Amino acid sequence: MNIHEYQGKQLFKEAGVKVLEGIHCTTVEQANEAYKTLNSKVVAVKSQIHAGGRGKGTMYHPESGEMVMEGGVKIAFSADEVNTYATNILGNNLVTIQTGAEGKIVNNLYVEAGCAIAHEYYLAILVDREEKSILIMASTEGGMDIEEVAENTPELLHKVWIDPSAGLLGFQARNLATKLGLGKMAGRSFQKMLFSLYQMFTARDCAMVEINPLVRSEDDEIIALDA
Repeated sequence: MNIHEYQGKQLFKEAGVKVLEGIHCTTVEQANEAYKTLNSKVVAVKSQIHAGGRGKGTMYHPESGEMVMEGGVKIAFSADEVNTYATNILGNNLVTIQTGAEGKIVNNLYVEAGCAIAHEYYLAILVDREEKSILIMASTEGGMDIEEVAENTPELLHKVWIDPSAGLLGFQARNLATKLGLGKMAGRSFQKMLFSLYQMFTARDCAMVEINPLVRSEDDEIIALDA
């Protein structure tokens, strides 16, 4: 079963993984109200489909096929921008690198408060059936197509295999934080987040959890900006 980002964020929140405040919307009016409720100087207006690459995707009119807007994730600095982006996203077809040319109709939006980002990372936990273990992958190259990172700069994609019978160990979390170049405060925040995420992964019997990007804020908090 695939779930949307807004649903994944709720699971993260329940598990103790830091996320930003956000509101699920299905209409332009709800998106406008969400902007007022969040009371943030900047918000992200995010299309919700079961495919990656939303930010670099393209919105098309479902009937005419005409391009409506570049990007299925937009940063808004005003109520007018929220209204414009929500109008251009909802009910239109989003084509990304993962949807194929047919794309997917967007019926759900997530309006999320912004934050001051110091750096973006990539993080995923998945079941490695060949190794009969759980694989954690992390990279300093967040916000990018991870397949490109793996192909072009594989040394920047760090992998840790976890024995399911032992679980995630402290030294593994510390080593991964070090490989990502995290300082003392951010490293502690990362380790706390990773243990919470791993616990959720096993408790929910997940096949894969991916966060792209995971971010370090300017005050050294580790925040899941994706789910």
